[in-house]
Amino acid sequence: MIYRRLYDTSPHLFKPGEYGKWEGEFYLRSPKGLLANLGNHTIVEHDDFSITVRPSILVSDRVDSDHGYFTRGEWTYDPPAELL
Repeated sequence: MIYRRLYDTSPHLFKPGEYGKWEGEFYLRSPKGLLANLGNHTIVEHDDFSITVRPSILVSDRVDSDHGYFTRGEWTYDPPAELL
């Protein structure tokens, strides 16, 4: 899933497929709609303003969870080739 970066938007307003930086931290909304705070991850911001997040992202609530990889603004459930 290709994500869209938002600016000056509270992460609680993000929809699945959106990410952005709020008060110094990056957040994203997983494909399942779970909000992930990426503060404990390594973030690389690219020239096109997309980001890569390492390690993988695991986000959960009391009912559901989502686990995936975020590379250059794209969420995948399979690890990227560089991690294999």
